[in-house]
Amino acid sequence: MNRRNFLYSLGFCLTALAGGISIFPPPATLKRPRLSKSDTSSLPAELAQLLYLATLAPSSHNTQPWQIELESPQHWLLSLNPARCLPVVDPQHREMILSLGTFLENLRQASAASSWEMTYHVLQPNPLAPLIEILLQPTATAPDNNIIMQIESRRTLRRSLLATPLKKEDVARLVADDPLLAYYPQDSSEGKLLATLTQQANLRQLASRPIQEELVQWIRLTTAEILHEENGITPASMEMNLFLRWYAEYRLTKKDLLSDFSMKESLRLTEQQLTEGSGWIICMSPNEEVVSLLSAGQRFGALWLRATAKKIAIHPMSQALEGPLYQDELRHMFGKSPLQFIARIGYCSDYPAPVSPRMSLAKLIDKGVL
Repeated sequence: MNRRNFLYSLGFCLTALAGGISIFPPPATLKRPRLSKSDTSSLPAELAQLLYLATLAPSSHNTQPWQIELESPQHWLLSLNPARCLPVVDPQHREMILSLGTFLENLRQASAASSWEMTYHVLQPNPLAPLIEILLQPTATAPDNNIIMQIESRRTLRRSLLATPLKKEDVARLVADDPLLAYYPQDSSEGKLLATLTQQANLRQLASRPIQEELVQWIRLTTAEILHEENGITPASMEMNLFLRWYAEYRLTKKDLLSDFSMKESLRLTEQQLTEGSGWIICMSPNEEVVSLLSAGQRFGALWLRATAKKIAIHPMSQALEGPLYQDELRHMFGKSPLQFIARIGYCSDYPAPVSPRMSLAKLIDKGVL
């Protein structure tokens, strides 16, 4: 998803516009809202909190594709909302099902940390219309606020990943003896291949007008749009500085994002980012079935929370997996287990609070038989 980062380099425009900056107030730095009264109107507050924590999971383009139908307060049905899927870049819903997996992992860990137990069963294993039953039961286990803090603190970091090699103990903690997770340093043959394929995949996607138009649909430039949609990619989540956020708020348009200049800047920034960080993390699955994809999403989500606990930055860059072009090279290097996530990883000098928006629960809940 690096291709959106071209916005960073629009700073030169502000030099010409500097005289007008004082006319408009700077855009607000939006923080994630906490649960509101409307969020707890369908669920008891404790269960609404669990659902809220589940929604802090990562998803492609931050579309937040999950939809919940309430059969009862402790019996939910999880599905995909077609309006929040990516039919161009993800026509088979592979990435969307992985996102449901990260949602389930957040919910599992939040439940366990809040004296609840979460179990789920796949009722409908159709990748185009999956349906998952979720059951919640209270337990006598002690709460664990550290897990809650990790869920609330997790975020994507795209910039300034340090080249410092990961310590052996940190790699061991992240991979956790899971044969479907692996770490490769930047200078390894595997790391070099991942960087090369990621660069090539970005270049191909930048040349695809439909892919770029779909991406632009999920970029929220203004404060008003962010507050209305509560999802997507924002200037803050792209780590733009104050001046560039001002430019996005008052001057930039969606049409500008599709210009040749923007495409070139995106590629340049992708190439720069591929030189940063200590290496790469990959997450695999036994096969491409819905159950395996959900498990892969959980696996990657759990890894990301372990990284968050150590203030280690993760930046998913799975463009090489979006299509069949590079699958032969990946299988030759990494074996038959299909890759589901590719991400840059590295230490960072600062791990700021998350800023990507989240949709209110009222938009995600269908009350079902309640």
